[in-house]
Amino acid sequence: MNSQALATMFKETRIGNGLSLTDAAGAMTSTASLSRFENDRQHFGNEKTFALMNAIGLAREDINNLLYDAAAMPLLHAHNEISTLTAKHDFADADRVVRDYKQHADEMGNPLATVNAIELRTKVRRRRDSNYRLPLAERQVVTKFFKTTDGHWTDHEYELFAYICGCIPPKKAYAIYKPISDRLRAGELLTGYMPSLLFCIRNLLLIAIKNDETAIAAEMLIDAQAMPTGPFLGDVDAVFIAASRQFCIAVAQFAVERTDANEDAALDANQLCGSLIDMMGVSEMADFIKRMRNR
Repeated sequence: MNSQALATMFKETRIGNGLSLTDAAGAMTSTASLSRFENDRQHFGNEKTFALMNAIGLAREDINNLLYDAAAMPLLHAHNEISTLTAKHDFADADRVVRDYKQHADEMGNPLATVNAIELRTKVRRRRDSNYRLPLAERQVVTKFFKTTDGHWTDHEYELFAYICGCIPPKKAYAIYKPISDRLRAGELLTGYMPSLLFCIRNLLLIAIKNDETAIAAEMLIDAQAMPTGPFLGDVDAVFIAASRQFCIAVAQFAVERTDANEDAALDANQLCGSLIDMMGVSEMADFIKRMRNR
């Protein structure tokens, strides 16, 4: 990674979000150390570096683009191009983007690049077929990768899990996620991770409901309720957290106890999210909730 570019990006993001050195350092490091980091005179380990990045709102795509800049591997560009192509149902060209990225990943021989390629392929397959499942070989690669994180995820791992959790058996997906659940309930997760964590909870919740895994849905309910409601960096984050969290709570409550009142709450939460957030599949959730009543 280009340490000078990383230091510059960190400082510009911190200042742009109106955060002081004290705000950004929090309990993770001293302001003096953080100042040296921003001036490329001190380096932290990966876990602390990613924690500091996420705490100030640096996106995982920004970080990965720095990681792979020298190898011309623009992950954000690939994600955006795939989103545009799949929205037009141009899956052939979307597959081409995936193949191009995978070729770079193979040349890199980097485990992170390999799982990124799997993520991109999964994004295309899921848009084409909501029942898509990861092949066993790819599932093993992803599972092995998550084991190396030891329950300390960067923003990258949260988003990766959100994409792939619906493509593996629900109980295996929950086993991967369980260390994060434990840390959430212990109050050990930084608020900078909450938007990405919400995608994980929501997607795992929906796949649990789809497969009648009520016990997992109940665990997702506890986690959604355990999520902090602040402080967050800005109004957009606060709205996203509040609406998405309420959506997960309401749908999980209905999955666990299917009463008329819980159904109404789930439908209301879905309508709110549909108005405020571009959530994948949210337009289909009203019918989905209705169908749950007949099970």
